[in-house]
Amino acid sequence: MTSAYKVDDDFIIALSGADISTIRSNPTLLKKFEDEFQSKVWFVDAQATDKRFIENLFFPIKVLAVNIIWLPYGSKLTKVIVSASCKIEAQRQHPNIEKIKQIAKKIRKIELLVEFENPN
Repeated sequence: MTSAYKVDDDFIIALSGADISTIRSNPTLLKKFEDEFQSKVWFVDAQATDKRFIENLFFPIKVLAVNIIWLPYGSKLTKVIVSASCKIEAQRQHPNIEKIKQIAKKIRKIELLVEFENPN
């Protein structure tokens, strides 16, 4: 573990990419983490770029695009487009879009605008 954060009641743990793959491939192991922490646990790659960090937060939802929108006075907004086929899945299970926005802002100071792809 490289670092860990707490956002509200959720824990965000930064690990190596290989460790994340191991945990995600074993639902029992993931459940043990959440039972131990008695909360939702998110795993992100410790060496990730901002794009990869965002993809980690959205897992298992597929991120199609990540674009930066520059706003007046030097501020910026990061627009994320996720697969429309995952919209229903995203609404009924993890990940929580509002929680992802909150985590990204607190940990990486990334302001997210999330949209679902237009299937047409």
